[in-house]
Amino acid sequence: MFVQFQLRRYKRIYDLSNDNYLSNVDVHGFIESPGVNLYKLHGSVTYTYDKELLFSSNELSGAFLRDPAFWHTVSLKIATRPTLFWGTNLEDPNIIDLLNPKTVENRPNFPRWIIILPAEQHDLIAEEYSSNGYRIIRATTQEMLEYFSSFSLVKKETSRPTMGNYHRLFPKNYLKAIIESGFPSRAISTFYQGDEPAWSDIFSGKLLNISYYIQALDRVVKKENTLLIGSPGSGKTTLLMQLAAATEITGIKFFFDSIDIDQATFLLNKIEREKHVLIFLDNLGDNIDAFNILKVKSNITFILADRDLRYESIKHIAKIQKGEIIDISDLSRVDMQKICDNMGKSLPRHYDERTSLFELSYSVWSGGNLFIRIKTLIKQLEEISEELLEFYTLMTYVRYTGIFASMDMLLCYYADYTDLDHKTIYGFQNQIYSLIDENSPYQDSQQDYFSLRSRAFSETSLKYLSPVILNKVLTHFHNNVHRGIIRRYDIFRRKAFDADITTKAFTKEKDGKSFYNHLLSTDNSPFIRHQYALYLWRKGKVAEAWSEIDSAFTIAQGKVYSINNTHAFILFDTNISKEPDEKGILIETLQRSFDVLENCLKHDKRKSYHIITYARQSTQYYNKFHDEIALEYITKAYQLITSELSKDQYIPKPIYRQFIELKKEIEETKMQKAQQ
Repeated sequence: MFVQFQLRRYKRIYDLSNDNYLSNVDVHGFIESPGVNLYKLHGSVTYTYDKELLFSSNELSGAFLRDPAFWHTVSLKIATRPTLFWGTNLEDPNIIDLLNPKTVENRPNFPRWIIILPAEQHDLIAEEYSSNGYRIIRATTQEMLEYFSSFSLVKKETSRPTMGNYHRLFPKNYLKAIIESGFPSRAISTFYQGDEPAWSDIFSGKLLNISYYIQALDRVVKKENTLLIGSPGSGKTTLLMQLAAATEITGIKFFFDSIDIDQATFLLNKIEREKHVLIFLDNLGDNIDAFNILKVKSNITFILADRDLRYESIKHIAKIQKGEIIDISDLSRVDMQKICDNMGKSLPRHYDERTSLFELSYSVWSGGNLFIRIKTLIKQLEEISEELLEFYTLMTYVRYTGIFASMDMLLCYYADYTDLDHKTIYGFQNQIYSLIDENSPYQDSQQDYFSLRSRAFSETSLKYLSPVILNKVLTHFHNNVHRGIIRRYDIFRRKAFDADITTKAFTKEKDGKSFYNHLLSTDNSPFIRHQYALYLWRKGKVAEAWSEIDSAFTIAQGKVYSINNTHAFILFDTNISKEPDEKGILIETLQRSFDVLENCLKHDKRKSYHIITYARQSTQYYNKFHDEIALEYITKAYQLITSELSKDQYIPKPIYRQFIELKKEIEETKMQKAQQ
């Protein structure tokens, strides 16, 4: 049901609920049951940093005009959920337009009720909405409250009761409920050709346990917290699910690939009295806030998974010891051979330990190169139809951000495509899957979420999609899809505006500027300005990049160290090629960049990225000036790298390799200067 509350006290009511929790969609995006989505149409007194408060109908109308995606979301939610309008100002022209049948004529339409006071002066209003298909309730607020209090609105438990009602409250996360639900089976070829693992793959027994499995299983059986770390496509999720399904591991088990802070708090209250609970949590970096809520309880054993570089950015928060980490990035030759034997295939000689499980499985199973296959697939889509290629690109983009596409999201995206409905969208999905894998199972027309294979598959696809189609999809998506319709918006926003994708999508800088300025018109966030600055810098617009990163730095008040890092290197890059002036302004400016980085190193526990930036800049500075200060900078950079390498800590292999390369570069630079 669509829910809108204006007062903070309703949040407090839900805090006391045993069956639901309330979540603000502006922060986390759309959440699933048992959560209730809170849409604050007039703004929020809790989160005011990037959204104004709206009081009059004119202000709300202006918000809809500035952000059409906001309009699409609200109208869709009203159209596709049973909705009770209670206390709504029906004279507001925006609300009247939202209720107009023409607004939602191409969407599923559920019943809508409107409560109108029984007084005679409201008869004309009742007649007007009745003629438009709305069910009229004539009652006062007191009468409605008494009516609702006369019966229970809580669904009675009909299945076998369990401690904490985990079957009902967490049907997609409680392992026992997952097993008993009778999940659909699929051909194992779907996994080998790039799909993320499904429970049917895990329980089929057809997937081999790689050597890391025994190491991790031994820790979990001993109730020791464990973090699986790996590069993209290394099999982290597969191994995590295999451990969750292991019969050797007994107890109350939950599996989450996504959990927000409200859901974590709700879960914590439910398991508080349990003697021992195991929580298998994928994508730790995306769910770090929820993890910090849960980890305060000593009755929980955590089995976690994340990408190596993602973990590097949150390790100061997670505070996981080196001995609790298992890096599964590299596959042994023995594991590779076993995987191939399991598929009845031979192992090609050219693969080494850096080959990901994803790439190995696909190439060996299909007998072809993964990258060539994706390029061929995109070419096929271009030849079939522009609409199908657009859908594929949309799925690629959404999965790249780390989330799944919901039907509501797709309906908003296609809101102004008058000839497309939900059946056409299902048809697109089926057609693409049939091109990827002819043995792909029929896609359930009632499914809630859509996905393009896997995140690793999507990231590879982005390399080969043309800038033209990426431009179209990103522009249309952010015009039509509001944050309130996106499941886990807090995860989505970390990659959605990333300069890595916008640099490719918007080859013409005027298009990129238009894209970012549209985003900033509805969300004046320093994080968006940060990515905008990186985009401009990569386009060679150094002065404009400096202006944007300086604005982001000012808005964030110097408290966001990733922004500070970019602020430092853009300041440095803007000036390092210039010739020194008599007043020493250039030298002072470059040294200010080092001051910013040294402040980051002093206060930010995520030191690796700052050390890398510091080392690169110190080498450039030393090559240009070769004075005592330059020697101090490059010597400090060398000491910082040496110190990090000597610590008893986990360092991701990509970071480790950069440290070694920079250390060698500094040594060679100093040697060359000494010989001159």
